[in-house]
Amino acid sequence: MWEVVVVSLAFVVISAFVVIGIRLRAKFLLQYPTLKRFYDSMLLGFGTLALAKGIFTITLLFKGFLKSSYNLLVQIGMITSVTGGIILLFGWMLLLKGITSKYKFKPIIKSEREDTLKLSSGLYICPDECFNLFSRLLVGRVGIVISRTPPNTLKELLNLSEEHIFWLTKINGKNTIHPHRLEYLLQSLVDFMRSTDLPKVILIEGVEYLTIENEFPSVFKFLTSLKDYAQIHNTIILVPVDTEFFSEKELSMLKREFPIPTE
Repeated sequence: MWEVVVVSLAFVVISAFVVIGIRLRAKFLLQYPTLKRFYDSMLLGFGTLALAKGIFTITLLFKGFLKSSYNLLVQIGMITSVTGGIILLFGWMLLLKGITSKYKFKPIIKSEREDTLKLSSGLYICPDECFNLFSRLLVGRVGIVISRTPPNTLKELLNLSEEHIFWLTKINGKNTIHPHRLEYLLQSLVDFMRSTDLPKVILIEGVEYLTIENEFPSVFKFLTSLKDYAQIHNTIILVPVDTEFFSEKELSMLKREFPIPTE
């Protein structure tokens, strides 16, 4: 009898876990869209295990009536359990892949001729859109554009291909960057800066959007880290800033840490 109690309890607990997981799925994917396959795999895996426990529960409860079907049901339950375990293992592999993946940037290379505009390496904030300055600095440098403005709009302003523009958005797709993945964006940008000894320039447009999604302290920490890496890896980073968006204290911190470029 104790076997029936244990298996039945396992069936109830796992089934409840699956039901709760289904109810929380939309909220989870809103925050972590890149982990969709992991989440769905876990739901499917636990759902399969719940089915297996259900089969074992029925088998134990009605063992005396099943007779010749008993062994068959036990085998089906075992196969279902193994299948659920394999799905869960696959889900964990997807999780590891998701949390360790980085963004792969396709840099812009326009010309080897340098512009007369000289700026030392580091991160600069611009009180305007910075697009003209970025275009000038791009001559003779390897560049990357990260923007809240959709690529099909920004490509005309910068005269670039969409493949070189990475869009800050919660929509999952090619060349998109989720605003909550600051740590992955930071590491990917650092990898880019380390990838070549050539001079580099990066435009990050949409800091206000990042602030709404992550709050100011996290974004400020993200920018200061980028500044430090830029200074040692021959990189200029331009960040357009809407001065009316930030509080007086936040704007003061930005201006104290990051200079405004002078042409």
